[in-house]
Amino acid sequence: MAIDDHEITQAAADDIDGILDLQERNQPERGGTLSARLPREWLEAAVADMPVIVARKEGQVAGYLISASREAYAGVPLVTAMLRAYPGATSDAYV
Repeated sequence: MAIDDHEITQAAADDIDGILDLQERNQPERGGTLSARLPREWLEAAVADMPVIVARKEGQVAGYLISASREAYAGVPLVTAMLRAYPGATSDAYV
């Protein structure tokens, strides 16, 4: 799908470097608001597990949306705290 000059599509393994770069540029110590730093291995598993969506502008990753199973997020402190506060209504819920 294309919106204006952005392409929105399901991520592939080739997008992981762009996701990592965008994630790093948006960490709190750089003025961003991301609250977790997801490692390459985790992202590779996420892309293989459930749909990860990327927006590209001029061939570069400009945004991303990750969906993953609850088990995949088990080691991410922010998500662990969120799931303690609200575990979801069903056992097959995902983040």
